[in-house]
Amino acid sequence: LHLARQFVMTSNHVHLTWQFDIEKVSETDSYAMELLLFASLMACKDIPERVLRLLVFSDAPAHLYSRCVTTLTSYTLVDVSESNEGYSFGIHPLVHSTLLERIMCEPQELRDKLVKMCECLFQ
Repeated sequence: LHLARQFVMTSNHVHLTWQFDIEKVSETDSYAMELLLFASLMACKDIPERVLRLLVFSDAPAHLYSRCVTTLTSYTLVDVSESNEGYSFGIHPLVHSTLLERIMCEPQELRDKLVKMCECLFQ
């Protein structure tokens, strides 16, 4: 029982740390936050970079995407890995869960934009 309680407390501390980091990103880099929220709608792992780049940053300068990735990896909110098919994103399951909850609290305008980006995947 003691170990189970300790695990829950540790998990809560980790969860709170990630919430704090997500809030910092939200306050300092709206583009990185948008990228993170959109990625969270897709999956927890193996999110193709090319899809994120195409849907979130199609009209933006290349350096903006790089800056956002640097921001997100510096907070360890995402990890980037390389495979034969290119780069892909991964989001820790607890971060992913937190982001999905957060989306419901975002302004309607941003939620609508995220939905439109998802619709583009199926056209």
